[in-house]
Amino acid sequence: MMISICWSSSWPRARRISRTRPARRKRLASWWAPPGFRYALNLPKDIQIVLGAAAPLGLTDETEDYGVFAYFSFESPLWKE
Repeated sequence: MMISICWSSSWPRARRISRTRPARRKRLASWWAPPGFRYALNLPKDIQIVLGAAAPLGLTDETEDYGVFAYFSFESPLWKE
């Protein structure tokens, strides 16, 4: 099992309230904690394939509570020593 914490922040596009008064902007911050699993396959010739999946859980009101995170990694030596 694996767990990580993810953060994203952005300034949404501001709308003018009137011609004389500038618009106020509020920074949006999103936090996720996606628990999941990953599995590694060790193949001959030092090749490793890692597969994983996670379901992000939103920790703030602005964060959406649904999604899927898929992970794939292929590792092999570039040269032999």
